[in-house]
Amino acid sequence: MKRLFHLTIAIMMFATVSAVDLEPAELEYLQLKWKQPISEWIKHRQGFGMNGAFYIRDNQQGIISRWDENGEDSTFVLEGGYRGHAVTCDEAGNILTRIDYGWPGGWEVGAPAIRVFPAAGGDYIDSSLPVDAFNNWGENGRMDYFGFAEGNVMEEGALYIISQHAHTFFKIAFLKGKVNPNASGAVAYAGANIGASVEGGSTCDDVINAYIAADGTRHLLYVSRSIEPVDITYDEQSHIYVGETALLPGHAHLPFIIPIRGFSNGVYPFALGGHNFFLYPAKLPEDAMYLDGFAIAEANADIPITFMPATCSSAANGIQANWLNAEPVDESKAIIYQYYPGGHIAVYEFKLKQSSVAIKGDVNSDGKVNVSDVTALVNMILGVIPKDMTRADVNGDGKINVSDVTALINIILGII
Repeated sequence: MKRLFHLTIAIMMFATVSAVDLEPAELEYLQLKWKQPISEWIKHRQGFGMNGAFYIRDNQQGIISRWDENGEDSTFVLEGGYRGHAVTCDEAGNILTRIDYGWPGGWEVGAPAIRVFPAAGGDYIDSSLPVDAFNNWGENGRMDYFGFAEGNVMEEGALYIISQHAHTFFKIAFLKGKVNPNASGAVAYAGANIGASVEGGSTCDDVINAYIAADGTRHLLYVSRSIEPVDITYDEQSHIYVGETALLPGHAHLPFIIPIRGFSNGVYPFALGGHNFFLYPAKLPEDAMYLDGFAIAEANADIPITFMPATCSSAANGIQANWLNAEPVDESKAIIYQYYPGGHIAVYEFKLKQSSVAIKGDVNSDGKVNVSDVTALVNMILGVIPKDMTRADVNGDGKINVSDVTALINIILGII
């Protein structure tokens, strides 16, 4: 076996192939699982879905409550702090919320500002923001909401925030659940405008969502309710964050009429089956603004893959919010969470046709797993063609290297 492995590598080192892009994703279904009314949007302004339930910040009682298909779970209460609406989670399910007394103004200097509730349970952890945050924002530091955080803040992660009137954003790094001031600060940014939704900079309800793309690379998505989202990546060589406008199907300047984006908060990026998707508020041309309709579109697609029409005829809240997020279940299925403040919480199941799902080990995207995929994989390792984490990380360790070649050959030989 060892000799076969080395012989295969020797042969493939001299061959090159071109990577083939995935065909556009096809929808199997989008199905409503359950829906529960929820009112009082003034105190319940931000929330998100996770593990079959919703976690919603109550800014009047200073708590985070859990909601499911039966309504509010009175046995689950997190001490969220005094005021403010901001609440989110990271990739590991740890919950983060703002706890300082500064809202609706800037942050309080020196006071605990962010509270982390570990997914594993136990005591919460409070941290103050680095002084650099106040030096950059001063009195213009109002920021009402959090985007989704990066990594696992109980190990190493980050929350990216942007405040009112800003033209750049701020990285709050975490280490072992605490803010790490040595790795935090205002970032160097270049590219498409952020903070340009109003003259003078960003608004207090813009957010930045961290996500992992289908190829395994880390991205950020700047979201404003009134301009195009901006997709942001980090350039390792220049140490600069670079942004490109992320066009969503149906925006006013594109030649698509139905559906169009509803200009609400809530755009969420996610990867499924080797495809990159945007989940976003959407509306029909005749609809009023800020309703509860939404769409799912593949990145760079002309039209959405699916559209859920609005179920109301007038806005249920005064904050232009329609919070959406997705939780992949397997390679073809994801759970869609919708929190429409003043209206409802709802859970949907989103499933792709199996023919749309990238096959692990099908490195050259021809629908088969054979020796030609070994050729393509070796070329990825050598840098001859771009890496595709979805197809080429055969052993699932988050890397593409010679171990994946071993695993791929074993699949071809029927050993695994």
